[in-house]
Amino acid sequence: MESNTLNSEVFVVINNNTAHNSNKWADYLYTHLKKRSISGPKVLQKNSLTELTQGEFALQIEVRPSSTYSYEIVRDQNKLLLISRSEAIALWLIYELIEKIGEDNSGINVEDLPPATIDFVTSKREFDFEYREPFFAPNTDIDYVHILGNNSIDTDWGIWGHQLAQIIDNQNPDTQAEINGKKTKQQFCFSSPSLYSQVKAYIIDQYGKTPTVHFMVAPNDNDLVCNCTLCLTAKNTATNASPSVLQFNNRLAQDFPTAQFFMLAYRTTQTPSIVKLEKNVGIFLSSINLPKGQQLDENTTEYETFKRQIREWKKRTTAVYLWDYAANFDDYLTPIPSLIGFQEQAKQFKRLGINGLFLHASGYDYAPFDDVKTYVISALMKNVDQDVYKLVATYLKHFYPKSHQLLTNYYTELEYNFQQSQRHYDLYSGFDDLKHSYFNMDQFSEFYKSLHQIIPTTKNNERLKLEKLHTAMGFTQLQTAYSSGIATEGAFYHTNGQIKIKSAIEKKIRSLEIAFKQHKILNYSERNTLDSYLNQWQEWIEKPYSIKPIQADQIESKNEELTGLNDGKLGFSQDFLLGWTIVPKDLQLQIHSLPTGSSQVKMRFLHDPAHNIYPPKDVRISYSNSSQQWFTTVSKNHDSTVEYTFTTKDLDSDAIDIKIFNQIYPKSQWACDEIQISSNE
Repeated sequence: MESNTLNSEVFVVINNNTAHNSNKWADYLYTHLKKRSISGPKVLQKNSLTELTQGEFALQIEVRPSSTYSYEIVRDQNKLLLISRSEAIALWLIYELIEKIGEDNSGINVEDLPPATIDFVTSKREFDFEYREPFFAPNTDIDYVHILGNNSIDTDWGIWGHQLAQIIDNQNPDTQAEINGKKTKQQFCFSSPSLYSQVKAYIIDQYGKTPTVHFMVAPNDNDLVCNCTLCLTAKNTATNASPSVLQFNNRLAQDFPTAQFFMLAYRTTQTPSIVKLEKNVGIFLSSINLPKGQQLDENTTEYETFKRQIREWKKRTTAVYLWDYAANFDDYLTPIPSLIGFQEQAKQFKRLGINGLFLHASGYDYAPFDDVKTYVISALMKNVDQDVYKLVATYLKHFYPKSHQLLTNYYTELEYNFQQSQRHYDLYSGFDDLKHSYFNMDQFSEFYKSLHQIIPTTKNNERLKLEKLHTAMGFTQLQTAYSSGIATEGAFYHTNGQIKIKSAIEKKIRSLEIAFKQHKILNYSERNTLDSYLNQWQEWIEKPYSIKPIQADQIESKNEELTGLNDGKLGFSQDFLLGWTIVPKDLQLQIHSLPTGSSQVKMRFLHDPAHNIYPPKDVRISYSNSSQQWFTTVSKNHDSTVEYTFTTKDLDSDAIDIKIFNQIYPKSQWACDEIQISSNE
């Protein structure tokens, strides 16, 4: 069996001037390998293989654009030839090679390079996906992007996503969609000569007349479709904008044949058009409606629909890319097991003919294990059949020499247990949902404690990485305490009619406030900052709130789970997923076994129209089995909450009924955090 070991006392980079671009990349390989050889083997450069002497190992690299494969490796006893189809692949191959040489030869500094993912034996490989981008924070470092052989929205795209409004004059009526005879700046007219001339001028101004980047030209993110005379002539319908948008992309593709243009198959552009696409026009599909985290069930209607959509688009273009997802966008900081699930689905995507992947994850924001996920997914996008657990262990051992076993055990167990559960994870989930999905609080707490203990034994970059990981997980630890409310393991305690925060939690909050800033961890979700999160905690520390918690057996409702209304904790006014019970209908509940005398009943409701959450249309309280009522009084109206206060007189019943009436807006729902009852005596 051919050995993949690259061990030698002398490495010679062959500078073959006759091969296409080999001189450039031979120089690059020689320069960077020699620079990293601190006390290791000699690194020389020679013009041909005939100049080799006894004991020297030859390294050659060539770029052949006509190659059938992404890369080829030709290995002889003392010679290694690397052939790549593109310069980007050549750069990736060079760093794979340097890391492998460093692994096999002491004295070559490769501590900063990720472990090589290929064996340097005679082989040929076509990458499983031609476009590859795991959108985690490490992949936003452009130098690292090249080392991993990935793509990047920051360098590969001239226009990305729904960004058209940012590059043209959106106030110009000539570019605006016409809906039933009226212009709207909420959508574009893709038959507009003015819109086309502005986009074309932007491309020339920013990238010249022969651009080589990608451009995504898509409608705004809504369901409006222009039905002006020109767009109707292009065969637009009330719900389908594909014909005019594809014609627009075709025109650009003809004017800029060196660039690649894409349309999003999303909302009003999901349906393929009869328009024949230019060879440099592709389609970006979204997987948002597919379950995440597990192998897809190919017998479901949603999978059949997805497969049929791909099949129809592939009749029109060879470039069918997928906008995929691998994060909980409501909680970046609670560890999520996404690697095995991604691998299983990527295998299915490959079989369906998807040839490009953009994996939307935590993006520019930090997330625990995002470094190992970036590495593993980068490898899988080139070869989906690699061993995930081996990749995880190899990476962690390389960059976390002291703590790798702890990290590997926790993360792989997280992946394994989640796969065994056969559950899926949602792209938008609050912490209470995670507890009922993949997140095991006891397992996490044990790991968090062990991580804290091992950090002082580490040093340098490993210690910095672990401190950042520990800080990020401090958010999750705080969430576990918050979710438990006034229970023994919770963050709060009840004393003298007030809910206060435990001293250990106060100390944790103060330390996290400093650590988050130190490690530049700014957000815990795509829409919420850690500053706003900690500010809410600080408000409760400074102003404890008065609640006499209702016991579980005191509150009843026939159709709803209401434990969130008597768990002793208020909700976060800036986050509807933290502490709020959300109900999409009218609701009647009863509270019984109340003390005699006068009491105050306070209910706080959230106002968050972006998520269809509104204060109730009406709230009424009455004695049970009585017609006497106390009408609501709005005592406080804040930007994001509305409080209703009721005062009961001497009760002639030990129970009250509460009726909450939902608004009549489309998809409206109400959210209440706690029924607060306090005595007026």
